[in-house]
Amino acid sequence: MAVTWEAADERLVAMAQEVIAKYRHELLDARIGFVMRSQATRSRGRKYIGRAEKLSDKMQVLLELDFLIWISKPDWLSFQPSQRKALLHHELCHCEWDADEGARILGHDIEEFHKVIAAHGLWMPDLEATARAIQPHLPKLEGRGKVKAVDPALMEPASA
Repeated sequence: MAVTWEAADERLVAMAQEVIAKYRHELLDARIGFVMRSQATRSRGRKYIGRAEKLSDKMQVLLELDFLIWISKPDWLSFQPSQRKALLHHELCHCEWDADEGARILGHDIEEFHKVIAAHGLWMPDLEATARAIQPHLPKLEGRGKVKAVDPALMEPASA
């Protein structure tokens, strides 16, 4: 089936403005557009439900945007409001704006396989920072039967 695109509705844009105001103040002056995609995409075995892109100088002439963020419409519609905010926050974290230097796209804070963490623990400083960010949320998730508390043994690298 061919992918189709449509402009994001005003509720998505309003929610994005809320997320920017609360978490990403540095993007207040950036020009960000939002579109909906008829389906998610897959790459390297992973499903992608959104993507932030920096527009080229050539495209900025036509669109007058610094960034364009697309969101998978079916996934968006299936999400609760808290999940929608998290998705927007995630995509907005890829966007970096500086009035002097302009726009650029940032990668994720970490990239690692679950199997490596299970076998070797939090072997990189980035993983330790991620574990600290996740830890306060684990008790909330345990009650929903989705996640169990982190095994303290995983907090330390495995001995050689």
